[in-house]
Amino acid sequence: MITSDDFITNQEWLTNAVAGTDLILRGTSALELHNLFDGYYGEKTIEVYSTKPLESENIECCILESRDSIKFTKIAGVYCTTVSQTINDMLRSVRVDLQALYTALSNYFFSNNMSYDGLEIESDNLERFNEISEDAKSFYG
Repeated sequence: MITSDDFITNQEWLTNAVAGTDLILRGTSALELHNLFDGYYGEKTIEVYSTKPLESENIECCILESRDSIKFTKIAGVYCTTVSQTINDMLRSVRVDLQALYTALSNYFFSNNMSYDGLEIESDNLERFNEISEDAKSFYG
């Protein structure tokens, strides 16, 4: 199994693992590719969306009926959910990595002129976003 320890950066690891495939990075893996979260040392799990089941010991796959059901982009040859899609997915998840989510929201806020403008938060996530985003503003403070 190839882990992030085998590479200088987690981005390099993620790119090496899924470039050239139709897999779409999601969750913490997507935040890492968007430079909103640095990741963890010794990371082993890559979170992806796929339209078909996948057999891999270190890829956590969420099956989609269609790629049209999510918003994604391509970064350095790798498909990845958009920042807004990633944040919305994480807000509605019961198994969310709160460290990654708070860090990403804080980084987004401070790199976006102290604003969350540009994030498209879905109505069913607004209450949770409003609670978390306020705390994220002082995450590094």
